Amino acid sequence: MRVLSLLLLFACGPKAGAPVVAAKATPTTMVGVLGTDASVTVTALPEPVQTRLSALLTERNLTPVVVPEDVWSTAFASRRNTPQRLGWLDDHAEGSDLLLLVESEVSFYSQLSGRYRWTVEVTATLAPAADPAQGVTEVYQVPVFLQFHHQREAEALEEAAPVIARKVALLVDGYLGGLP
Repeated sequence: MRVLSLLLLFACGPKAGAPVVAAKATPTTMVGVLGTDASVTVTALPEPVQTRLSALLTERNLTPVVVPEDVWSTAFASRRNTPQRLGWLDDHAEGSDLLLLVESEVSFYSQLSGRYRWTVEVTATLAPAADPAQGVTEVYQVPVFLQFHHQREAEALEEAAPVIARKVALLVDGYLGGLP
């Protein structure tokens, strides 16, 4: 009986990991970048990854404003580091209070046991539009195993999407939780 009571207590208790919700709807300009180690060109994150990131922002009362790829791709090809890209994003984020920049670089690692290992390196930055230098950044790697030789960067990113979304959610929650 005692064990059952403890089980019910833990099952009915508050859930950990509830998202931190902004006090008011906050426009957030978002750009997701896919780069490779083999090329200087950059493209947008695959649509399923973009959709997942937009959904987590919406869940936190942040209104995602996704900048179209044709607007930023040429500028980001010549701006290769995060501060330069944030500066550009700040100049083009009219009406947004926050900037979210998710940069990824995908590289092939090796073939192991008939599967193809890729490494997805992600730099996620959330910054106030008023002062992008005050942003918070998280850098991490996600190892991904793909089954087929024809699967490339986009598929590796889609496979890593749950981890990317979880880490970006933690970044956003930490930022929002620290605001007055």
